[in-house]
Amino acid sequence: MKRAIVVKGNSNSGKTTVLNDLYDWVKRTYNVNETFYKDHHNKDFESVMQIGKLEISFFTQGDYGHEVDRFLKDAIARNSDIIICCCRARGATSKAIDLNLIYPHFLVDFTRVHQVTPVSLPTFITQKLDELVCRLTGLS
Repeated sequence: MKRAIVVKGNSNSGKTTVLNDLYDWVKRTYNVNETFYKDHHNKDFESVMQIGKLEISFFTQGDYGHEVDRFLKDAIARNSDIIICCCRARGATSKAIDLNLIYPHFLVDFTRVHQVTPVSLPTFITQKLDELVCRLTGLS
């Protein structure tokens, strides 16, 4: 069954950081065949990877609606098993998720990250990473 994980939050809330950490965890944990990788700069990237027969599409650039829209359409057309991406709390990127993501999805909410002090932000991101790892492990 197709699934998606979406990290949703305001700008500079840690969405890209937690997805980069999740990507690194997947590459350390599984025998990954990365069939596509594109650096979008500023720590953002796009990746398609195979783990056995399972295809995972990653996209960390959640700032531009047209890019999220393009990524989702491409991943769905490729028939990816798992889509992992992020979007802003509102606006064009959030709308792109609402309009295009036809897979059942799990939403990780970063919108209240402003209530986290800078000292506890790494702890918050680690907790969210643990949550994502549990979700991803359950999907594979």
